[in-house]
Amino acid sequence: MERLQESQRFCIWLDRRVDPSSEVNLSVKNTPLSELLDTLANQGDAAWVADDTLIYVGPPANVREFRTLLAIAREQAAELPSAASRRMLAKVTMEIPRLAEPRRLVEQLGQRGGVRIENLDKVPHDVWPASQLTALSVADQLTTVLSGFDLRWEPTSNGRAIRIAPIERPVVWRRLYDRTVLEEPAAANLQPDAIADSSQKSQVWIATTVEQHEALGGVKPAATTARSRPQTRPRRGDKQVYSLRVQQQPIGPMLTQLARQLGKQLQVDPQVDEQTLNQRVSFEVKQADLDELLQAACNAAGLAARVEGDTIHLELDGAE
Repeated sequence: MERLQESQRFCIWLDRRVDPSSEVNLSVKNTPLSELLDTLANQGDAAWVADDTLIYVGPPANVREFRTLLAIAREQAAELPSAASRRMLAKVTMEIPRLAEPRRLVEQLGQRGGVRIENLDKVPHDVWPASQLTALSVADQLTTVLSGFDLRWEPTSNGRAIRIAPIERPVVWRRLYDRTVLEEPAAANLQPDAIADSSQKSQVWIATTVEQHEALGGVKPAATTARSRPQTRPRRGDKQVYSLRVQQQPIGPMLTQLARQLGKQLQVDPQVDEQTLNQRVSFEVKQADLDELLQAACNAAGLAARVEGDTIHLELDGAE
């Protein structure tokens, strides 16, 4: 993992529950980063997820909730008093020396973030190998370090300090939407108890994972794309062409966002399950028409898309 991180522009964090000394047999050349990570993680009985420039490798159950933990932590940091908020959201690099104690690391992160930590004793004793958390906000670093102990951080009631607490499961992020969001195809995947009325009849609260919020259009997908919006240019016959590069984006949220940007709706066939929609894809098109763009996006995920008027229909490739 260390050699892989040195060759990439990402910070790769190995959860403490994944044995860093495990031998991994790898023989690849010119292989996409996603395939390398799949191979490395699978041989270590782990999984991985990317969020911006951070790649987290850990137990599969923890990987599924990691991005939601980050989203909650960033929101909490933004709500701190202004001085602490700025420091908690500032991106810094943290060098972790060999034999570092996580309790001490958490204390140092609190100092960097300008917040007092009330109960450092909640962080168990451990000794870690040398590592690095590169160009991440203090809030992200604190969340990443604590997650290996199934812990999180939260502000105190007066916002002048933070405390360490166990992760509450299921891990969900609560956000406010216009009620019309319930008409979106992605809303069909929500658990019944994820939706709650707000004080305004035209709005609802939705508590779910960050990935599902992305599918609903309430959150912009994590920035791992070179361009988040397709560049369009007319060509002969007034037909639009598009140039777009995508790296390691979940296919479902990515197509939902793309459809919105094009003024269309995404209609997902019921046979396409959530696991398929969460597949991460990478592709690049230049001066492609819409059909070519959709084909490039869907090929790697075993999906097919067709456009009818203002609707993009997404279905399993080969489905009748």
